[in-house]
Amino acid sequence: MDFKSIKDNLLKALAGEHFRVSTISTERVPLLTDEIASLYDKGDLNGKLYHFYLKRFDRSAALKLPGAKYLIIVAIPQLKEEVEFKSNGVKFFLPVPPTYNYRVDETVSRILRSHLQDRGYRICKARIPLKLAAARSGLARYGRSNISFIEGLGSYYRLVAFYTDFPGFDDQWCKPLMVEKCETCTACLKRCPTQAISKDRFLILADRCLTFLNESKEDFPEWLDNNIHHSLIGCLRCQEVCPLNKPFKNQKIKKRSFSESETGELLAANAHVAPRESVASKLDRLGLKDDLYIVSRNLKEYLHRLE
Repeated sequence: MDFKSIKDNLLKALAGEHFRVSTISTERVPLLTDEIASLYDKGDLNGKLYHFYLKRFDRSAALKLPGAKYLIIVAIPQLKEEVEFKSNGVKFFLPVPPTYNYRVDETVSRILRSHLQDRGYRICKARIPLKLAAARSGLARYGRSNISFIEGLGSYYRLVAFYTDFPGFDDQWCKPLMVEKCETCTACLKRCPTQAISKDRFLILADRCLTFLNESKEDFPEWLDNNIHHSLIGCLRCQEVCPLNKPFKNQKIKKRSFSESETGELLAANAHVAPRESVASKLDRLGLKDDLYIVSRNLKEYLHRLE
């Protein structure tokens, strides 16, 4: 089978799952990490954010997959998940925003294996700045809140990327663009509960962003108002108010639930007390199996709000 047929069949299979795809040369990978590093060097990027997430990115595709030619970037439509909890006889619901459930990555991997690996080409999951790669490949555009958007999906999707030594793709590298409506719209700026979005700069103030604070294992800062907690992890405020997300904001994946005893186990969980397997399995299905401490802490903070 020639390169064009392999590529066309792969893209058709990914499109059949409603995935969106772009590709760039692996020679661009150092440019992605350099672009992030330059923002940090200029003082435009929060140091904690840079060291917690961004400094861990791949510097070279060759270190992960020698001979890699291209980077395949895939956007997977993903809605928020609503989770039911019970505590002291009170039932409450917390959402998990889009992007967290990594389990669907295996679907992408399976399709790539069947169309590339089964024909002698290799694939390997990449650890890169995904939003930047999506914007640099023309797959997505940045919004004012630094969340990326894809036409027809809004910001309700998850990004994943793979290296491959298959030589039949195209380098779609381009200038990153901003959503045009964001130039005049201030909906997310007005709704941000921590004033992390500014009129004066494109990058958000990461040390004030509730998503970053909710994902960090550090204690919440004293200035953070307990009443703003509304998600099990991350934050949905800027996404829910964005006009581009209007078709998606009221859609959600089927509700998952934790009983009162299971909720109690999550609240009691720490480094020495782990929940039973059934509870851990539910976290895994939410894509949060490695975030037990964070889930426990965020639940406690939300319950304090209800007191």
